[in-house]
Amino acid sequence: MFLHLTIFAGFTLSAEFINSFQILSGVVGLLMASVFCQELFLLHFHSTDHVGLEGHYHWLLQLIVFASVMAALAATCCRTSLPAALVLFISVVFQAHSVCFATRLVLHHLLFL
Repeated sequence: MFLHLTIFAGFTLSAEFINSFQILSGVVGLLMASVFCQELFLLHFHSTDHVGLEGHYHWLLQLIVFASVMAALAATCCRTSLPAALVLFISVVFQAHSVCFATRLVLHHLLFL
């Protein structure tokens, strides 16, 4: 997964540096969507045996990543669409917030058990 993310970041930075981001924005958008698809794939197969509260957490996280995939594809197809960009931004913020929440929950259990 990190190799795919590195390829996406490197391609995006190189497109910015050579001033051809407008020409290659479709490729960058497809790479972004493929990174989210890979995250969804790994998250789905990681969380197949989780039940209870953890299972619900993983299901909600899969839902957020699926929204990121759809918003990335919509933002790629319609580059001037504010709703697509806004949904993409909010879904990425929710992903970051859920990771911070899970980290705090694990640390809380380690400190107080």
